[in-house]
Amino acid sequence: MKQIEFSVSHDNCWGCDTTEKFPDVILNFETMVGIKPIKNNYSAEVSIWKAIAPDENTLNGFLDAFSKHPRVLKIEVLSKNKNTARLLVITYWEGMIMEKISKYNVWFDKGVDICNGFDHFKVYADKGKGLWNMFSELKEVGDLKVHSVKNIEKITSSDFEPIKSLLTQKQLEALIIADKHGYYSWPRKTKLSDLAEKLKMSRQGFQDNLRAAETKILPVIIKKLKEDVES
Repeated sequence: MKQIEFSVSHDNCWGCDTTEKFPDVILNFETMVGIKPIKNNYSAEVSIWKAIAPDENTLNGFLDAFSKHPRVLKIEVLSKNKNTARLLVITYWEGMIMEKISKYNVWFDKGVDICNGFDHFKVYADKGKGLWNMFSELKEVGDLKVHSVKNIEKITSSDFEPIKSLLTQKQLEALIIADKHGYYSWPRKTKLSDLAEKLKMSRQGFQDNLRAAETKILPVIIKKLKEDVES
């Protein structure tokens, strides 16, 4: 397995364009809400981001430019203080860099950060050939900078025994059905309410089990990956 860190700057990207104009602003991805169809056979990505600026004037200028970008359909400010704003962002999905990367069977370490005109990614990939194909496609659409490609030890079934022991049966079932039905795909292929219905649970009860499972196992997996990288 390989761990890859890279950055991409590409034309007509709302994040790259606006952070290039406002280099002191950082956009942190928080969560993907989903992909929804819109008119003329296009789709829209709905996601939540946090904008961080050095001061209130810079933040307000950034939000104004952001809202006027031609690929942005809507921005709703969910919360705001002097230098940060949490945003619900609706943009065109077609042509986005995430649409291209998601084709190549990679796992995202975290959501993308955008600053200084570049999308910044850390991903994991099983096969080198698909990775190089992804790099070739990204080079065709913009400026690609590969910061590191590291070989890491692949997690084996024995590594999961102590992880499995952390979970209740309901938490394990929630994880398995979420994975089976594409909840962890990008974009997501199902909703929490649909998964809850399959297990004949309330949405809140299913969400509580899934989040509890994620909270238990993610720190263990990330610690293991870090040990492999640093060893």
